[in-house]
Amino acid sequence: MFSNSRIEHQTVVEYQYRQFLQVIDHPPACEGVVYMRTIYVGRKPVHSYVAAVLRAMQDGDREVEIIARGNAMRTAIDAAEICRRRNGKIAGLLPEEMVNNGVEISTEEIEVEGSIRVLSSIKILLEGIGEMPEDSEE
Repeated sequence: MFSNSRIEHQTVVEYQYRQFLQVIDHPPACEGVVYMRTIYVGRKPVHSYVAAVLRAMQDGDREVEIIARGNAMRTAIDAAEICRRRNGKIAGLLPEEMVNNGVEISTEEIEVEGSIRVLSSIKILLEGIGEMPEDSEE
């Protein structure tokens, strides 16, 4: 799968064959530069992405970017709303307040079998404000 040297230079968020490979390259840290955790939404159930947001918050990343294309956009929106409202057992472990810092909608042109397809995409920015509940360290 991955060589050891590649893992050292990349943060592996999640790997599953034939779904989005969620490997985020982090360049060397620069003073004053903050990197946001990115979660790519695919075909998994919505609570998988809520759990990914929770893991990011537990790791100390208070700003998370949720990105989806095509039919996965509705799953991304549902995941962001579940996190924002802190609905359910998983989302209840998120910080005291989850804020939607913006939504970007765009169109991407991708080449499939020699023809160009137009695919809509969405980027949702979430920020966790406040402390994590005590139960989150289990």
